[in-house]
This record gives sequence, structure tokens and C-alpha cells, in this order.
Amino acid sequence: MLRAALAAAAGGRLEVEIGCGNGIFLADYAAARPHSVCLGIDLKKRRCEKAQHKVERRGLANAFVINDRAEAVLDELPSGSVHVFHIYFPDPWPKSRHRRRRFLRGGILDRMADTLAPDGRILFATDFLDYHVQARVLFAWHPELLLDDADAPRGADRSTFAVRLAGVGAGMRVACAYKPSGSGVPPPTGTGCRTARREAPPAVRPEAWTRTACTRRSDRSRSARAPTGSN
Repeated sequence: MLRAALAAAAGGRLEVEIGCGNGIFLADYAAARPHSVCLGIDLKKRRCEKAQHKVERRGLANAFVINDRAEAVLDELPSGSVHVFHIYFPDPWPKSRHRRRRFLRGGILDRMADTLAPDGRILFATDFLDYHVQARVLFAWHPELLLDDADAPRGADRSTFAVRLAGVGAGMRVACAYKPSGSGVPPPTGTGCRTARREAPPAVRPEAWTRTACTRRSDRSRSARAPTGSN
């Protein structure tokens, strides 16, 4: 399936949705952009079957679905082959001790940056503030990427997990990274992204993210247990 997607995208645009779920966004997005090849990846077989059904029902020759770990697919993608990565509402793993399980982390971002074509982008959306901040920290620190003021494309809030969260009131927070071309030409205005920029890196380095969060939590716990002193 990956070979078929790469062959279809030869000389054109390849866009990859990591965690495509039931294919709600994938099918709508591919239908609206017939000149882009859209590849959806998900670990759950049942979700992929539903996504593939949507693709086939709508006759979308430019959409493909792969049932596999996203990390494994990233390792198979050629350098400079992807124009846009879409990551919408991934599992936030909210507990401090579980943050290392989040998909978006340093090593994965290195591979994504290598796979991005010049002027390529990573569009990330979550309802979880901590994950949104972490994404911006990673994007700001990465030497090959610039933070970009971008909105998620229309329909991103209709992804499988966004629909489940509708009405909760958490809201959708978007982070975008842009890989500048060697010429330094700004991104095209038709993509919905505005001016790319390099922001001052945050005080906390990405590799210290989990360690710092856990340390602060432990400090609070020790403070709560500490004796107040004797009379």
C-alpha cells in the first residue's frame, strides 16, 4: 500500500495523516484535494477497515490507508517525500509518568523533518493544553523547522477523536511547523499558513520535558507530606 501511495504521488503532493482513525477527515480532505495523494495511518485494524470503506465508497483514487505503527511507516518513507503531516487529537497520555508514550517526541520529529519536502509542514492539533505546549517546544527547538501561525484545515475537528470530544469545551489548539526551502522563500499564501518565524526557544529543553514535569510533581508531593514543625 505504501508503494502504491508513493507511486501515485510521484511528481505530486503526498500528505500523510498519522492516526487517521475511522477516516472521517481523510476521506473529506482527499475528496476536496484531488491533486494531493492522501495517506492515512492507524494502528487499529478495525479503524483502518472503516477508513478504507469510506475511501472506496466515495471512489477516491488519491486516498490510501495503512494499518501499521506510524513509526514503522516513517522509517519506510523516503527523505523529502512528504509535503504535509496531519496529526489531529493524538492520545495525550495526560499522566506525567506516561508522557514518554506520546507520539510526538524528539526522535520521531527528527524522522518527520527528514521526510518533509522543502516548504513542507507538520500540522498538529489537540484539545490538551500540555500537549499543545510540548509540540510548540519541540518545533521551536528543532534546527530544521520554524514555527508557523497556521490553522488546521477545515474538517480537522471532525476527526474520530475530535468528534468524541465535541461539547466537552476543551477546544482545539493548533501548532504548526514549517521546513523552509534552501532559498528561504516564505511559504505559499494559499496553504492557510501565514508567516513562518523562529521563536526564542523555551526555557525547558525538549529532552527535559518529562523529567521536569515529574520532578515538579514529586516536589509538590514531598512538600505536602513534610512536617510543619514542632511547638
